[in-house]
Amino acid sequence: MCRICTGLLTFSLAATDDLSVVMPDLQDMRKEIDGLDELEREILTQLSVTSASTGVTASHSAPQLHENLESKSSLRERLSLIRMKRSALKDKVKDYQPDLDCCPLKVLGEGGEARILLGKDLSTGGDVAIKVAKRGPHDTLETEFTILNSLRNIKGFPDAIFFSRQKLRGEDVSALVMPLMGTNVLDMWFETTRGRSGLHATTVLDLGAKMLSRLEALHKIGYVHRDIKPNNFLMGGPGGNGPVCLIDMGLAVKWIPFEDPEDEVHDAGQVHHEPGSEKAMTSTPIDWTTIPSTRLDITQGGDDAMFFGTRRYCSMRAHQAKTPLSYRDDLESLAYTLAFLGCGTLPWHADDSLEDIEAGKRRAIRELREMAQEDPFFDREGQGSKPLILDGMSPPLREAIAALLLHSMDLSHNQFPDYARCKELFRRAYSAMQGCSKFPRDDSDTIWKASGDSAAQRSRTECIDMMF
Repeated sequence: MCRICTGLLTFSLAATDDLSVVMPDLQDMRKEIDGLDELEREILTQLSVTSASTGVTASHSAPQLHENLESKSSLRERLSLIRMKRSALKDKVKDYQPDLDCCPLKVLGEGGEARILLGKDLSTGGDVAIKVAKRGPHDTLETEFTILNSLRNIKGFPDAIFFSRQKLRGEDVSALVMPLMGTNVLDMWFETTRGRSGLHATTVLDLGAKMLSRLEALHKIGYVHRDIKPNNFLMGGPGGNGPVCLIDMGLAVKWIPFEDPEDEVHDAGQVHHEPGSEKAMTSTPIDWTTIPSTRLDITQGGDDAMFFGTRRYCSMRAHQAKTPLSYRDDLESLAYTLAFLGCGTLPWHADDSLEDIEAGKRRAIRELREMAQEDPFFDREGQGSKPLILDGMSPPLREAIAALLLHSMDLSHNQFPDYARCKELFRRAYSAMQGCSKFPRDDSDTIWKASGDSAAQRSRTECIDMMF
């Protein structure tokens, strides 16, 4: 048994796999205490009346007197039970009462319908993060709890300490308790560059290889994240140190393969190759410029919505909103994430319409296709034009991100990304820049450096807008 305190509630938590655990609501308990107070007053009034009538013995027969004494005994027994129950409830309220001196209410972050609250494990004194969300038809926190349990003891994912369903301030909510982690990558980018530029190429290459390892681990247990972006990667320790961790599995789903081979061929438009083969990275590309850009009339997050993710970083298929997302879509989102970290910006903006963002991604992919076929742009710095999405990057970093994005576009729905080769591209690019073959270990601290290129400085508010 452990106790977790937040500014809203003190949880008394028992280790359990029972997802039907319902924690009490302070407001409900206080109402019940008020009801018991009222019942006590009624019984005391009845006892007073009974005592008065029993005292007038001359006006009562023996049977009536016996009946009054039995009634009085029954009322006293009920009164004793009520007082015992009220005392237990008051002790429980005291136990669950928020200790604002111990742990003041602090919201660490919020997104969608979930909030992350700062909590404290009263048995150890350590800080924890408590993710709270209203319960709906699909309990995303239960999904996240299940996925994190499947990833337990795998580097780069937070442990799920506890999950429960409960009432909080009158609302039906789910709560997921996790270890408190460090700063997210988007905030580290801003702290390092002050919004003036991208991160140094070696920093991006180091982060890229570690992020690829996290995606690979998630995909190996059969889940698609569907919301890969800079602020869903956290540093495991303070000050930007510790391992890179992938968080927020609220939109993650089990990968569903296409069972009909015709659907697979129609979806991919390419020849299939085994992961790891030379041809797997160079298969016949999908011509996205010929696919109609019409979308379903949908809204993100609604019950009938098919658009999932963050518009700035979501895949082309997420814009189409017509087929289930697959591993390749997470990989594509990671390529946009790394392109942002390397440049400090993307050709499309967070406040653009979905149609404009989709058009920007189509244009970027078309430019990459043309440059890869006609000009080895990543081999000759300063010669020829570069795709806008990779503008300002060093040649080795451009090569790695371009290859990653094109690989994601060339995969079919049923293909598993060639992670070994993708990570090797980042290692080679890192070695080319550092002049040595030594590459940072997966558990090593990231060295945060800004690129030497400068762009117009952005405000903190504008950088926060990039999250959406």
